[in-house]
Amino acid sequence: MKHKLLKIPGKERKPETIAIGPLYPFDTPYPGSFIMNYKHGLSKHRLFRIWVFILDRCSNPNATGYKNYGARGIKVCDEWENDFKVFYDYVTQLSHYGESGMTLDRTDNDGNYEPGNLRWVNMHIQRVNSRSIKSKTGYTGVYANRNNFLARVKINYKNINLGTYSTIKEAVEDRNQYIIDNNLTEYPIQVYKPPKR
Repeated sequence: MKHKLLKIPGKERKPETIAIGPLYPFDTPYPGSFIMNYKHGLSKHRLFRIWVFILDRCSNPNATGYKNYGARGIKVCDEWENDFKVFYDYVTQLSHYGESGMTLDRTDNDGNYEPGNLRWVNMHIQRVNSRSIKSKTGYTGVYANRNNFLARVKINYKNINLGTYSTIKEAVEDRNQYIIDNNLTEYPIQVYKPPKR
């Protein structure tokens, strides 16, 4: 299998520097794909592993998360792809860096890993920002139940059932109203679209 070699500014390009491929180094507990040998002194930093996993899932078709990132056209900007230190300097200056329970998140879930599209958020915000998993009804949080429809909102791993409705439209609208009334600004408001006939 071929490995993609990353460029390290100011260094000769050698195969032993960094190779990305489906390898599992014996010296790391992380299920990654990398042989790492950097000279910036940060290769054991948590952000280095995050950066390596980002590169892997955006550019390696054999990576576990590739179908959700690279296959969807999500890329890493050139300056970050080629230089971990530039990535590190950017993300460590963002609000909430280093706070307990925070995780790196793309503001636009369909956007690239690039300046202006990363932020530190808690897991609840990151889960809400992930691609919505729509039920068979075509709406997030609205489910068919026999002859009725259920509406719910998930907050911090807890499902809040909002009620049972006779139409999808009522369920979608009530869910939207619950989001508005409770100032759950991180949840998108869904637009009901009548079925085409």
